[in-house]
Amino acid sequence: MPSVFNFFAPSEEKQPVTIPNETSTIKSFGFNQNSQLFAYATSSGYSVFHAHTGKKAAGHKFDGGLDFVVLLFSTNVFLIVPSNSSTIIFWDDQTKASVAEIPCGEKIRSVMIHRDLFAVISETNIKIYNMNMEVFYSCTTYSNPEGVVAMSYGENTVLAYPGVEKGKIRVDHIIRSQKEDPSEKNANPDKELVLASKDVISAHQSEISCIALSVDGALVATASTDATLIRVFSTYDKKKHAELRRGSSSSQIHSIAFSDDNRYLCCFSASGTVHLWDIVDKQMNKTSMLASFTTSEYFNSLWSMTQFSGIQGPAKCTFGKKDGDTQTVYVITKEGKLITITFDVKSGESVALETNVYEQF
Repeated sequence: MPSVFNFFAPSEEKQPVTIPNETSTIKSFGFNQNSQLFAYATSSGYSVFHAHTGKKAAGHKFDGGLDFVVLLFSTNVFLIVPSNSSTIIFWDDQTKASVAEIPCGEKIRSVMIHRDLFAVISETNIKIYNMNMEVFYSCTTYSNPEGVVAMSYGENTVLAYPGVEKGKIRVDHIIRSQKEDPSEKNANPDKELVLASKDVISAHQSEISCIALSVDGALVATASTDATLIRVFSTYDKKKHAELRRGSSSSQIHSIAFSDDNRYLCCFSASGTVHLWDIVDKQMNKTSMLASFTTSEYFNSLWSMTQFSGIQGPAKCTFGKKDGDTQTVYVITKEGKLITITFDVKSGESVALETNVYEQF
């Protein structure tokens, strides 16, 4: 593997050559692990942007295009999957060259990556690899055509994905332990991956449609195809932390995200609305007037403290900077737009700025 460094630093002023977008169809898109960058895979290649400005950081054109581009924090090395391919490529954006290729043998539904492991999701299977390109472990899942999966990015890693039974999720805790060679007394010990625990949480009655993990992996949020509520669980004791109601009618939940401090949770749904909840000070959220008169989960679930509507999806959301009573949420859409929403968490008011990044593809 090549040296990896912060090639896409926020202070970077270099403007890459823009790739013409006349024939660019967006295939997939997503944020990097710390929400500072986002990337689009298109029928002509990939484009990477700074989240706080919407300015292009990098791009490259590929014959045949890409199905996926998955960033590795803010480094110049990341994963790409060519269109209609079952091969994952480690790509170096600095040299514009492949540095490793891993044939997976079946259609890839999604990919996740950390600094020392990556996960490949097919319709009924998930494989976790180490950076020696060896399968660390693999598991069978419930039918997962959308490649639903979540990964935390703290010191240790939590991985969450659909279990083998409908409505259940599996939560894996992966730790890094010291590995020493006893024959070399003074050698610097390496760290090896260890699957410390694997748990199953009964989250919903219907199929799992969306999963998110907090940065530290302590909390997991799930939504089902019923698409009316989000449930939040502890990944350690599996207890339910909160039940959040998006609405009373079904509207597919495309994306869920936690703030870095685990204080807030946001989601984007097919109704074109971003919802925001306070999952620590739960009294900040709205509840039904009947909540005090019944133990019904419907009336006692938490409705969002504030929301912003009118976004054309599909889209993905994540948290930006918090400054006093204002919390920033970034939304990227399949139309190639970045929407920066600033919520006032006290008043519930919000303002939004839209940037058309598709013009920079």
